[in-house]
Amino acid sequence: MLGSVAELIGGWPEAERRVLRLGSVTAAGVTMPFVESAGVGLFAELVSRGEVEVDDNAAGLTGHAIDRALLLLRRITEQRPPLLRRVTLDGADLTGEYLMVEAMNIPLLGPNMPLAPGADCSDDLLDLVLVTERERAAIRDYLSARLGGSAAPLKLPVRRGRRVALQASPAELHADDEAWKHEGNGSEREVRIELGSEGDGVVVLVPRAAVARPASVG
Repeated sequence: MLGSVAELIGGWPEAERRVLRLGSVTAAGVTMPFVESAGVGLFAELVSRGEVEVDDNAAGLTGHAIDRALLLLRRITEQRPPLLRRVTLDGADLTGEYLMVEAMNIPLLGPNMPLAPGADCSDDLLDLVLVTERERAAIRDYLSARLGGSAAPLKLPVRRGRRVALQASPAELHADDEAWKHEGNGSEREVRIELGSEGDGVVVLVPRAAVARPASVG
């Protein structure tokens, strides 16, 4: 905790001002803004499944929403096959078989998962995380360690850029913590994810005590 509401308000004059860039995702003719991330694969499935399923032997987890989410995400990670994804980042072809394609605007995803530790919401770039079969074990082990009370930093392949084009069904997509629910223009399968221009952002205040720490939104 950084202090009470009154203390936080009192710190506004000395707080650092940062611009929070907004992203946008377009699918089937519909465009939505996002703050945290957008993509397809493991986390999108976690979001779309809604209510978390808890194993009968997962005693002690039923009261903790983050632990339940980690548990379900581990199950999805163990079971989900990689899919061929046609992906470009600023025109560079990154097509391959992926468990997850995630464009990150901040370091953390969903249940406080540090998918892109170097992401900066005030810069002009998205951090594109591409998870293949090679990273499945690392994600599963990280989730198991989190559920056990500790975890080493998660290191995944990250590329940086402004515009992502992805061949996927809109039904597979998420934006922030919501599954895509817009019908749009029928069978169109191209998803476009990009960072807004310099004017597409909001100014946020970061307390001086938190400047040295990665910021999480949401």
